[in-house]
Amino acid sequence: MRGQVMRSPSSTFQENVYDTEVPRRTVELKDLRVREIVKELIRNNRCKVLDAGCGDGSLLEPFCKSQECYGVDVSEAQLKKAQTKGIKTFRLDLERERLPFADDFFDFGDLL
Repeated sequence: MRGQVMRSPSSTFQENVYDTEVPRRTVELKDLRVREIVKELIRNNRCKVLDAGCGDGSLLEPFCKSQECYGVDVSEAQLKKAQTKGIKTFRLDLERERLPFADDFFDFGDLL
């Protein structure tokens, strides 16, 4: 159909997995390590930071007050959680859609 984004089966599966409530530790060890790397890379600078596949925004949450944080994900439910943390969110299927930002818009990005 014209104007509609065709969803791949894997994207639908991913969205369903993300939207399933599962018990998890407050902060995963992987997130703590990545946060330390991000903190070092953006040290003392005001940056635009992208988290592609941001989920609920937990990774960027500590940086939202000092940085301009953006998140992209396939799950609307997870993006709503990320928005409450101060992240500017965009719903995209990264398997089929391009990021809606100009080249060199971001200073730092992660794809975890």
